[in-house]
Amino acid sequence: MAYFVLKQDPRWLHAVEVVGGFSTLQRSDDTEDGDKSKRGADYGSLPFHVRTQSRQRYVDYLERPLPLLSDKLKRLVEKYAAKMPVRSAVLIDQEQGQQQPYWIIAPPVVDCLSEATEFYLDGSLKQLVIEKEKVGPYHLFKLGGIREDMLIVSLALAESMLRRDFTGIRVEHVDMQ
Repeated sequence: MAYFVLKQDPRWLHAVEVVGGFSTLQRSDDTEDGDKSKRGADYGSLPFHVRTQSRQRYVDYLERPLPLLSDKLKRLVEKYAAKMPVRSAVLIDQEQGQQQPYWIIAPPVVDCLSEATEFYLDGSLKQLVIEKEKVGPYHLFKLGGIREDMLIVSLALAESMLRRDFTGIRVEHVDMQ
């Protein structure tokens, strides 16, 4: 099976940009345990403020400050990763009086780097190569063993995303060993 890095597409101009409000949120905050009683809106939404722009676009995938999925994209991802913990978030534009629902995801961290992976001297990733056997049954996971935050999706999930009318999504092929 092939795998791809999931990224926010920078070609989408005026994509919504989260500013502040996330410094107290840790990436593992309340989403790691997978307890369904603490998932989604039942546990309360986290507010995130966005930078007001004149022609703002709410794309389906936001990479920063942490992975945020639109409601539509979350429904698709749940078909491939049903047990992945999620938590609701609300993007708030106070100047325009607008709120949009999004979802924070906490994918499993998988250490599947190949020995062929190359790094720069500062420890950042130069050439990514993953070992297919180490990935396991995951269709969406966070790559472990690197400084960068990188979400990896399977070929099946990538194709499903690209077949639909999602905005702001880009996938890049990952070398396999």
